[in-house]
Amino acid sequence: MSKVRLLVETLILLVIVCLTIAFIMTNRSDIELDLLFAAYQVDLGIALVVAFVIGSLIGFLFRLPQMFKRSSRLKKPAISKASSSKNAQKSLNAPS
Repeated sequence: MSKVRLLVETLILLVIVCLTIAFIMTNRSDIELDLLFAAYQVDLGIALVVAFVIGSLIGFLFRLPQMFKRSSRLKKPAISKASSSKNAQKSLNAPS
């Protein structure tokens, strides 16, 4: 099963790479990318792909805390009401 999954993931990655290359090749016009400290002449396709990748990474980084909270909630063992009430009764009956 894992070999099939690896093959499917590889094919999907290959299709994405081919589509990205085709996108860059069809958007070959030069633009001036003016940053605060410098100006660059770059292809429009490359600038768009880089902007998409940077935006995706920033979005992923903002989602990380939420993903960690969700995974930590799943790892915590659920305490049933019956066991918590038994522990409460034991603490009340314990000699001081």
